[in-house]
Amino acid sequence: MNTIIIFGAAERGIKCKENLNQLKYLFGVNDTDFRNIYFTDNNENLWNTCVDNISVIPPEELLDFNRESTIVIIASSWTGEIYSQVSKYGFKRLFCLDTSDSIISINSIEAKLSILRQYEEKQEKIMAAYCYYEAYKYISQAKYNNNTLFDEPFWGFTRHLVEFKNIHKGKRCFIFGNGPSLNHTDVSLIKEEITFGSNRVYKAFSEWGFCVKYWAIVDALLASQIGTEAFQSLPNEVIKFIPIQIAYYFDAQTCENIIPYNTTQCYMKPRFSMNPFALHDGYTITYILIQIAAIMGCNPIYLIGVDHCLTTQPKGEAFYTDEKSLNHFHSSYNDGNLLFSQPRLDMATTSYALAYQELSKIGREIYNASPETKLDVIPQIEYMKIFNK
Repeated sequence: MNTIIIFGAAERGIKCKENLNQLKYLFGVNDTDFRNIYFTDNNENLWNTCVDNISVIPPEELLDFNRESTIVIIASSWTGEIYSQVSKYGFKRLFCLDTSDSIISINSIEAKLSILRQYEEKQEKIMAAYCYYEAYKYISQAKYNNNTLFDEPFWGFTRHLVEFKNIHKGKRCFIFGNGPSLNHTDVSLIKEEITFGSNRVYKAFSEWGFCVKYWAIVDALLASQIGTEAFQSLPNEVIKFIPIQIAYYFDAQTCENIIPYNTTQCYMKPRFSMNPFALHDGYTITYILIQIAAIMGCNPIYLIGVDHCLTTQPKGEAFYTDEKSLNHFHSSYNDGNLLFSQPRLDMATTSYALAYQELSKIGREIYNASPETKLDVIPQIEYMKIFNK
């Protein structure tokens, strides 16, 4: 009978214990392996106690177990550090709990990293990005600085969000939403300003006579549909932020000014980041743009076209199509009958509120200058008053 040791005796460790049957179905672990289970944790206050009726042993006692047969599952947000710690002990059967509470093999991460380095040497960026995603998505909750599992943040790309830190310190910026109210906003006034846009904002570039300085996308479903189109439509001078997790949807080898970023999905409660190594998804691309603007040091931040309401209410399915582009600012925004992820305005509202709170703590300002907006957790301002008009 083998032993299972769950590294992490907090909430994720308990969740891992509940999901142990995944080992049997996914990796061929026998039922007999489930009879000898321990928790371990780096928190010494938990040592020699019981959590969920399971004994918690100090990490040093792992050395008393067989390195070949013992199963060690990392169930902690400090996956990278614990991986380094446990791998030094010489355990061969290593697993971890990913952000969706699935148990996956650490060995698969190592395999993908090996493949990744081969692609990196050949400068095949698309495959490198894909392999990086396959490896990195499993430890996205790790601490990003001093992460011993990864020596470099983004293999295969020569640029990184960190180079933009404080690049616009103290300068105002404008973040474009894609709501219909954008049609009632005189965007010509911000032609020379620092501007951020997303998704299919490029549909209006020719009409406006200018393009945004920065562009981003976060939704994998949308990226899978417009990836090629976006990079064909966006001028080379536009700096393009794309999640490393979905980089393989884009032709990163031929398009200029691509900046990869890492994003994590915060299902339980939102988080706000000014750490260029880890942005957090807040159920709207605008939340990503706010974090990028904050990293750049922008102050104040103005939102336009962020209506935060739906002209046509999607049905209850996971995806919907805005056939007449009524929820977006451009009549051809949805040409081709794109599928969109079901909006979660409630979760996005919570995210926006957190952004306002976190920026206020450091003396930064953010305002919603969108006319007829339903977003009330960020202070509103009349757009024309920004220009004293």
